[in-house]
Amino acid sequence: MSQIIRTFIGQEKAKKKLDLLYLTIEQNKQFPNLLIHASYGNGKTMLAYEIAQKIGAELIYLNATTIENSITFRQPIKNAIKHSGFDKRYIVLIDEAQALSKK
Repeated sequence: MSQIIRTFIGQEKAKKKLDLLYLTIEQNKQFPNLLIHASYGNGKTMLAYEIAQKIGAELIYLNATTIENSITFRQPIKNAIKHSGFDKRYIVLIDEAQALSKK
């Protein structure tokens, strides 16, 4: 179990799922999508950064409250791929995703 997961208080069901995720990562298996959801202040962003570090991926952080259209959504992703290439792994973190439905 990772150091960050150990600091989570309670959340035993979530911790077990995260253990499975880390086992998958350690076995170098692919997972195309991952949705992390919880109330604010539960460490979702911190967990995304840890996962990115663990798998050697670049984390692209987007805050949905600042996404005005498809261009402001795509541009950071395009820039990351342009500078780092297609052979690198990426994690796109969309924080405050509930704001997307209001646009």
